[in-house]
Amino acid sequence: MPAVTWTAGRHRPGDRGAVTAIVAVLLAGGVLLAIGAMVVDMGQLYAERQELLSGADAAAMVAAKACADDANCPADLSTITQTATAAAGLNALDGRSDASILCGQVNGTIFGPCPATGTTAKCQGTRPGTGNYIEVGTTTRTADGKTLLPPAFGGALLGTQYQGLQVDACARVAWGTPSSASAFPLMISQCSWQNATNGGTTYAPSSANWTATNPVNSLEAMFYARWSGCQSSSSSANNDFAILTSISNCTTGQPITAGTDVLGYPAATIKAVTTSLYCQGQTIMEWFQQFFNMLFSTPAPSPHTVNVAVYDSTTASGPPLLCALGLFNAFCQYHYHVVGFAALVITGGVFGTAGGPSWRTAQACGIPILNTFIDPCFTGFFVTGKLSGTVGSGSSYGATAFQQVG
Repeated sequence: MPAVTWTAGRHRPGDRGAVTAIVAVLLAGGVLLAIGAMVVDMGQLYAERQELLSGADAAAMVAAKACADDANCPADLSTITQTATAAAGLNALDGRSDASILCGQVNGTIFGPCPATGTTAKCQGTRPGTGNYIEVGTTTRTADGKTLLPPAFGGALLGTQYQGLQVDACARVAWGTPSSASAFPLMISQCSWQNATNGGTTYAPSSANWTATNPVNSLEAMFYARWSGCQSSSSSANNDFAILTSISNCTTGQPITAGTDVLGYPAATIKAVTTSLYCQGQTIMEWFQQFFNMLFSTPAPSPHTVNVAVYDSTTASGPPLLCALGLFNAFCQYHYHVVGFAALVITGGVFGTAGGPSWRTAQACGIPILNTFIDPCFTGFFVTGKLSGTVGSGSSYGATAFQQVG
């Protein structure tokens, strides 16, 4: 008996109208309406959840930075909560979202209680056992002030008793000593940082709080490539500063981790270094000229804080006699051991023919003839700055890292 085959694109006998019948049955039973209502309402809940998550991320970061700046935190949580709520609202389409500080730990003081495991308001991940952190929760807030997200179709199916759902989200931010961050091309020796800050006891105010008279001129430090107060043996931290290498984009910086060795150039060789990897193909001197042009931009210069790696020792691989001079990058590789990060406002400097005196104090560093040939230098203020990075437990050099951890 020959096999039976069906021609593609044709219906079997009796199949006509089957789909119409099935749809009619589903409509009569309300199944399709229920599915449609569920899809619309679930989509609305998902969108609300995403907005609240974005709002919680922003609110937690704002709250953490405010708490870090407030000596009375966590006592001043009501004021910080207002700031967090404003940040959360900016991430909602209707500009409204409730935010509350759920719990945290600040300088050893625990406040809370934190949401229990398994609740929708609990942040993801594990809370830090030590250090500073803060958790912020966000919840639904509609234009008419209600805290329930109203259903689109769910009420028609479930009855008037269903008024909607409250959606929750949570975010956690930790802060403390940075263990890794994106660093500006300059590296500062630990010795020069200690000299400029009196061992970490004296900082200029945060650049956001500068006034015409504060910081005072005496806080501006001068950093030299060679003739510095940090001359020592070749195995320790030579000179005041060095130049990071292999940065393709100087606006974003190079990821650096404390406790590691990074390649760099002795600052005395700054005029001679030309590498296609550095700052989008520019020579170092060309890039510094652009940087100083920005410092002296019109209508008036303004403080610009950069994150710089701090190193405590230098080692060189290559011919010892040549490498000790710090002038022969073609034969030597210089490795700088990074121990942390500092926040610095650069105000002026001389790198060959690039740069100029401090826009803040009008002071020029060094002797021009030496700056031009063998002793580049710059001026600046160390401040207490904030950066995005990984929170660690090493030594602090004035910079604080803020990291989302839940």
